[in-house]
Amino acid sequence: MEPHPDRVHRGKGVLIVFEGISGSGKSEGIGKLRSELKALGFAASAVEWNSRGFLRELADRLKGRNLLGPAVYSLLQWFGFLLDYAFIILPRLRRNEIVIADRYVYTGFTRDIANGAGRLAGRVWLRLVRAPDLLFFFDPPPFVCWERIQRRGKALFHPNRSIRRNSETRNPELVYLTRLREEYVELFKRLKTDKRTRTVIVTDTQAQVASCVEAYLLEKWGKAALYRDAPENRTRGG
Repeated sequence: MEPHPDRVHRGKGVLIVFEGISGSGKSEGIGKLRSELKALGFAASAVEWNSRGFLRELADRLKGRNLLGPAVYSLLQWFGFLLDYAFIILPRLRRNEIVIADRYVYTGFTRDIANGAGRLAGRVWLRLVRAPDLLFFFDPPPFVCWERIQRRGKALFHPNRSIRRNSETRNPELVYLTRLREEYVELFKRLKTDKRTRTVIVTDTQAQVASCVEAYLLEKWGKAALYRDAPENRTRGG
């Protein structure tokens, strides 16, 4: 999907969001984009979804005691997002910086549904947070993502007990990834008419990400700002 030509966010800074199920290639895409931006002379900070150590430690403890159900998981993930949004993302955007979010509110929304925690919290957050300038949805087939996760040697945890305990499900992880991907697709169909955000579907190539970002920065900040007069987050001289 090509980004809509009229969707330029008028707020300060640039918020670029990478979404997709686990194993879809988001982290690699973010690393490549940061390198591309650095080559253009821009510094971009990356914010990882729920990366706070104390929350992960708490989740592990609850998981070990079999207390990490869908509702508790939902509460922890939204609390972590609140901290990141209020104390990292918003302040950097107000300083006119480029912020790359490795997952955003859409992750919480789709996980709540796939885990059986409902839609209420996600709907509230969707109304409250700033819409991204650019939203990249990495969408390879779920089986490809599952194979990547297996090669990493990391178990995929989710609190959907009905999937985990279903003895007839040969591959519960793949079932969960498929369900999560379906929720993403449905969500982005509904958000397609949101004129605040340019949404780009990334299937098998990274090239379109860098070109879309460069074109957007040129459109938002103008040629002079992009190539000569440095905005606040510029790293090279004008």
